[in-house]
Amino acid sequence: MKQSKIIQEADDKRNYDHEADMARSELYRLAEYSVKLFKMIEPGSNLEGWTASKITKAADYIGSVYHYMKYESKFGDEDQDVDRDEMDYDESIKKDLTNKLAEQWQHRKQG
Repeated sequence: MKQSKIIQEADDKRNYDHEADMARSELYRLAEYSVKLFKMIEPGSNLEGWTASKITKAADYIGSVYHYMKYESKFGDEDQDVDRDEMDYDESIKKDLTNKLAEQWQHRKQG
């Protein structure tokens, strides 16, 4: 088992494609520009539609990557044990929210 891990690490080094380094560089630049833009945009100010749209799209893209990587780090390894208590908790929250939304919907239909 230990030898196969060493072989896997060697394969990983040979197949290293620098994507993570480039992504980290881009994320740093994105964070830098985000802070600058945050300071430039005053509360209550108006933005042109296309600028707001670009910010929304960038936030959506980054959020998608973040949630994908978070999921993969937690559940990506098929041999990894899944924390069932946490999954049950997450499922119970989803169920509660779904029930509350259904109740509100019924209340609005009746009212």
